[in-house]
Amino acid sequence: MPLLHEVQKAFEAWAGGPTGCPLEPLNLADADITQLLKQAYGVIKAAAEYQGKKNLSRETFLSYAANGLELVSHGRNNTRQKH
Repeated sequence: MPLLHEVQKAFEAWAGGPTGCPLEPLNLADADITQLLKQAYGVIKAAAEYQGKKNLSRETFLSYAANGLELVSHGRNNTRQKH
C-alpha cells in the first residue's frame, strides 16, 4: 500500500511522530456491520424524504434504495429519481 505509506509520512510530518504504541490495521473479518447498515438505511431514507417520498412501504423503500444504488454504482446522477 504505497499510497497509505505516503499519507502516513505526510501526516507524521504535519503532526509529529507517534507518542504511544504503534497502531496496527484492524482485523475486520469478524466486524459487526449492524451500525453501518443502520447508517446506510438512515441515509437512504433521508434521500427519499428530500425527494418528497415519505412513509414508504417496506417494498417501495427497498425498490427505491435498489434503484438509487444501481444508478450511482454506474456513475449516473440520481437526484431526480421518480417512483
